[in-house]
Amino acid sequence: LKIDGLFPLVGQDPNTQFVHIEGVLDEWKTIPFDREMKTSIKGLFASGDVFNRAVRQIYLSERDGKVAAKSIIQYLGK
Repeated sequence: LKIDGLFPLVGQDPNTQFVHIEGVLDEWKTIPFDREMKTSIKGLFASGDVFNRAVRQIYLSERDGKVAAKSIIQYLGK
């Protein structure tokens, strides 16, 4: 089979089984967060594929991680 490119699909299910804090997960087992990656729990930030989005791609997770890091630094600086 000769191909010009390959786009592997690792999975579309959020990996959130490690979350044991009441009220963090929504009905889809994802973690809602705002534009600054803040969750409903003060001091808890989330990013990447734990968010409920139609497409899960590495560059989106990378971008979310950068935003979360910036938000965490601002939070800790207060």
